[in-house]
Amino acid sequence: MAQRGRKSAASLAVEWRRIVGRMPGDWFPAETHPLLVGLCRHIVMARELAGMLDGFRAEWCAEDGGLERLDRLAKMQDREHRAMSSLATKLRLTNQSRY
Repeated sequence: MAQRGRKSAASLAVEWRRIVGRMPGDWFPAETHPLLVGLCRHIVMARELAGMLDGFRAEWCAEDGGLERLDRLAKMQDREHRAMSSLATKLRLTNQSRY
């Protein structure tokens, strides 16, 4: 389990640098850092869920509970995407929020 935490922390750091590096130096004042951390967490989780969905096999839907697991993963990914979109807009990272 400890490795998962380190991997997640490293993934968060990569996302943070990637997002912050694309914007002007004063774009993220300290009060926005919690939102930025949240965005990075949602991005990492969405990628993990995408990997699970990519690995899901159609024949598993025929198994007991398989379709429900697929539906749950899809809903979880959708929830992550909605949270990412909301935070990106609040942080003025989307075209929609800048114009």
